[in-house]
Amino acid sequence: MIERIIERAENVKIHHANPSAGSFDAYRVLPAGEGPFPGVVIIHEAFGLNDNIRDIAHRFASEGYASLAVDLFSRGNRAVCMIRVFYGILLRPLDNSTVADLRAA
Repeated sequence: MIERIIERAENVKIHHANPSAGSFDAYRVLPAGEGPFPGVVIIHEAFGLNDNIRDIAHRFASEGYASLAVDLFSRGNRAVCMIRVFYGILLRPLDNSTVADLRAA
């Protein structure tokens, strides 16, 4: 097994195409070497973007993937964000604001 070294890990802001929609906080980890790299978006569970999710991003990067762990709670109160996300998923499973925000980013 080839061990890959992680080149860069950083907190970033993902801006929406519509400036009035705001932005998401995220954690990006890139593997060492020249890209382009295949990528993966990591969505956290109910606890938000924590050390466990960051560790998962590092594990993907160590396997050669550019990884982006988004913080879906970065735009407000966790309870309000959870309600908004679940309401959008239930109302329009494949066409809701969370999916649209991630596609735009």
